[in-house]
Parts: sequence; C-alpha cells; structure tokens
Amino acid sequence: MRIAILTSTEFPALTQDDQPLIACLKDVGICAQPLVWTLDEAVPKKQREVFDAILIRSPWDYHHNPNKYLIWQAARAETTLMMNDSRLIRWNIHKKYLSDFAARGLPVIETIVVERASETHRYKAAIRSAVESKQAAIVGPSR
Repeated sequence: MRIAILTSTEFPALTQDDQPLIACLKDVGICAQPLVWTLDEAVPKKQREVFDAILIRSPWDYHHNPNKYLIWQAARAETTLMMNDSRLIRWNIHKKYLSDFAARGLPVIETIVVERASETHRYKAAIRSAVESKQAAIVGPSR
C-alpha cells in the first residue's frame, strides 16, 4: 500500500511532528511519502503520482487559495481514498467552526469571524477587546 502524507511547500519533507509517520507506517508494511498539494495540483490529472490513499496532515498554505485547495481535494478524491472526510475538511477550512463549538457549549477562545479583509473595523474591534480584557487573541484568515 502507498500512502501520501499531505503537506505544504513550507514543509516539503513534512513537519517535525509528521516525519515519524514515515517510519511507523513502514514498520507495518505501508510505503508513505510526503505530497505537497500545490505541486500535485499543478500536474495534469493523468500524470499525477498514484497513491492508494492520501492522509491530510499539514497543508498549511491552503488558506492562500482555499477554493483551489477544495477543488484539488475533490479531484483527488475521485481516484484516491482521502483519509479525511471531505465534509469535515470543508467544514474545518472556514474557521467559523470555532463558533459552532462555542454554540454547543465547548470551551473555545472568543471568536469573531471577519468574512472580508475590508471589514477592518471588525478586526480593530476584536483586537481592542482582547487588549482591553488582557486576553489572548489569535488573528488569522477565516478561510
């Protein structure tokens, strides 16, 4: 069995946390190797390397073009087992899921979703609130 471990251009040899997976999988007879999704996406479908499965681990640059990432993932899923459910990936790609967790009573950092970068007033309000309350703040793309 051949498995690709999905990663990004920043970590073409996998993150430090993911690197031990290669040896662990080899110990149980599975050949695994890193796969940078943006490099794979650029290859015509018929010329792409064949894997039995793809394990999504660290494609940390998907937020630069989330639609392209989702299209690539769906195309790969047509011929390759994606070991992460596509519905979960779609739900998780937009950070609104943190609000979903909070609505269900799970503890999460206060979350304010800013849909567009042009909504700078919402960014400023969120940062001001964190500073004034001396709370941690994470600022990142919602998608």
